[in-house]
Amino acid sequence: MFEVPEDSKAAFLEHTRAARDVVRAQPGFVEGSVYEAQSPDAQFHVITQVVWDNEYAFEAAKAAVAEEFRRRGFKPAEIMKELNVKLTRAAYERTRYAAPAASSDRSADR
Repeated sequence: MFEVPEDSKAAFLEHTRAARDVVRAQPGFVEGSVYEAQSPDAQFHVITQVVWDNEYAFEAAKAAVAEEFRRRGFKPAEIMKELNVKLTRAAYERTRYAAPAASSDRSADR
């Protein structure tokens, strides 16, 4: 999740597209998306999401992507500093949940 100043957004998204191509080429990549906030007061303006086959693919991709970035001279930390972008990074696992079942007998709720 990225906090991106409005005047840096176009440049940041261009760099994101370049990084996307490296990430998509990694074994175990399933899908990835970039989301832009539609609300001007959102804390996070851009969110990137990548789904991997498994934890092993994720860990291997982190190392491979870092190496490919080094090879290309692509320096995300420097780019974000130059553009005044703040990153909050986390790994998430997709979960499934069910809404509470509708019940005509509410006695259990009392």
